[in-house]
Amino acid sequence: MLIPLFWADRLLPFSLSLNLLILVAVYFYFKQENAKKQRTEGLLRQQTERERLVTQIAQHIRQSLDLDHVLTTTVAEVQQFLQADRVLIYRLWSDGSGCVINETVLPLYPRVLGQSFPEEVFPQAYHQAYALGKTRAIANVEEANIEDCLVAFVKHFGVKAKLVVPILQENRQAEGHPHIAIPPTLWGLLIAHQCSNPRQWEDWEVELMKQLANQVAIAVQQSELYEQLQQLNTQLEHRVQHRTEELANTNATLQAEIAERQRTEAALCHTNYTLQALIAASPRAIFTLDLNDTVQNLEPDRRTKCLAGLSKRRSVSPTLFFKTTQNIAPCGRAS
Repeated sequence: MLIPLFWADRLLPFSLSLNLLILVAVYFYFKQENAKKQRTEGLLRQQTERERLVTQIAQHIRQSLDLDHVLTTTVAEVQQFLQADRVLIYRLWSDGSGCVINETVLPLYPRVLGQSFPEEVFPQAYHQAYALGKTRAIANVEEANIEDCLVAFVKHFGVKAKLVVPILQENRQAEGHPHIAIPPTLWGLLIAHQCSNPRQWEDWEVELMKQLANQVAIAVQQSELYEQLQQLNTQLEHRVQHRTEELANTNATLQAEIAERQRTEAALCHTNYTLQALIAASPRAIFTLDLNDTVQNLEPDRRTKCLAGLSKRRSVSPTLFFKTTQNIAPCGRAS
């Protein structure tokens, strides 16, 4: 079908405009798709990096029983990954006070490491909320509703935004009552500070901090169990050493008693040998008295056997016995 020249002159500009619109639409479509793809790839890379970080810290925990090394590694990795100006671990004590035990901070900002803070700096309401596992992300501390004592703290250390995640330590079930669940203990806080400017914390950043706080809690529990094991080993070593010393002393006493008994037996044998030699060489009757004053015959002579077994109180007249015993020489020989 041929288009009249009149209409051709009028349809050509419209056709060109339509083609241009189609090209523009296609361009923006592919640009949008490319942006989505890049955003998706970025999220995947970010997720991969988060998983790598959590895995790396978990590996540090498995490989090291040094809690301070694990905590130092954790704050350094978090500070680098989040590009935060300061990351610290705040240890809470039972009386409500606390201390910064680990910190990584850019050189532009003051250090908080080692500083202790009274109970008033950490209100009870915050303690209860964190003990329940709640987190707190503040994009701008000047616009947030925080306590006056905390306002002074954040201004002194130049904090513009902060992200706080609790470190909870799971408790064992009550002894004898396995059905009673004991709530976790608030061991401390994992905190990220932005000091250069306010910062809107992303959901994935909060989730990452929670995962790392869980890893820190595992490291704390592992370290405490290892410390308890070391204490038990030390106590056991002391007990073994004490028992060994007791056994050594007992053995020394027994050895001394055995040696004394051997010396006594040797002396008795020597005395008996001497006495037997004396009896054998003596031409006269020799008697001895035992503890019951009974005459004991030391000579196999039949003539003296009649006196054996007699005593001062039986069968032998006092005169005869007296005369007999009076005639016994100091060495036991009858005169």
